[in-house]
Amino acid sequence: MRIRSAGWLSLATIAFAGCSEGLTQPTERVYMQVDYMGRAAIATVFLPTNQKDMYNGSTPDEQRGGFGQSVVNFLTGVAGYTDQDANSLTDVLLPDILTIDLTQPSGYLNGRNPADDVTTASLMLVFGPGTALSDDNVDANDVAYPGTFPYLAVPHR
Repeated sequence: MRIRSAGWLSLATIAFAGCSEGLTQPTERVYMQVDYMGRAAIATVFLPTNQKDMYNGSTPDEQRGGFGQSVVNFLTGVAGYTDQDANSLTDVLLPDILTIDLTQPSGYLNGRNPADDVTTASLMLVFGPGTALSDDNVDANDVAYPGTFPYLAVPHR
C-alpha cells in the first residue's frame, strides 16, 4: 500500500488510499487497481464512460486536476449547482480517499462505518435531501454485522 501525505490535512486528520503496485514477493502475484470506493460512486455518477478506467487507474494526487472539471460540469449541468458551490463540493469529493478527523464524530464523510448508507449520503450531497434522486432505496445490509472484529458481514456466495 502506498500512502501519500496531503498538506491540507490537519494533524488530527488521517487519510487513507490503498493502491496496489506490482507485488513480487512473497507470492509473485501482480495486483491491479480496478476501482476507487473511498467516496461512493464518484466514477459511476460524475464521470463520462471514456474517463472511468483512467480515473480508476489514477492516484489520489491526480484526481482533482485530471477529473475535477468533469465533476464540476455534472454538478452545474445536471444538479444545478453554481460554479462556486460545484467547485467546493468537488473539493470534498476528490480525491476519492477515506479521511477521518479524530476530533469529530465518525461516520461518512468523516470515516466510514460498515452500516453507513454511503450511496444515499452521496446522492443527498448532490441532489439535496428529500428529492427523488437522493435515495438509492437500499437502507440496510441484508446480512447482520457481527459485534466483534472484523465487524463485516459474511460475504454472499
